[in-house]
Amino acid sequence: KGWIELVPRIGARVARLDAPPTLESVLISGAMLGLAYRFAVMKATEEEVSRFFELAARVITIGRDPDGEAEAMAQAILEAGNYAIGIADNRRIDDVVGPVPQGALSGYIPLGIRSRRAAEEVAGLWADLAMAFRLRDPEAAERVGRQMTLSSYRRILDHQLNGPSV
Repeated sequence: KGWIELVPRIGARVARLDAPPTLESVLISGAMLGLAYRFAVMKATEEEVSRFFELAARVITIGRDPDGEAEAMAQAILEAGNYAIGIADNRRIDDVVGPVPQGALSGYIPLGIRSRRAAEEVAGLWADLAMAFRLRDPEAAERVGRQMTLSSYRRILDHQLNGPSV
């Protein structure tokens, strides 16, 4: 699953997280994350929507704060994302998306929010997702979930090509 890499004449080692995930893994994860958000919106109780809204607000606040730290934002993203995936409560999605918050693409979150501009973009996407939850719009939630994953991938690639941006 990409956690171990085999290095000639060295052996197996834990894969580096400074290389971007493969496009295939991003597309699959984005689709599954989008579906998880869709199902979460469809299944969530009013209490769960309110709790998710609070968690998303934390991501947004950190992302819009000029002094917000990438590590704090990454942790807030993981907490809010894990909560939404838990609401979705779908075994098939858990099989694919479940490992993501524990590692996989979540290890790339800090790479996707290194710059102020990136953190603000991510905060905007989380605002869109929070709105989709509040409005009970499963199609919008799915679309934003996919967009989050793809935009993160683009920022990681941009960082590799152009170096850090402001």
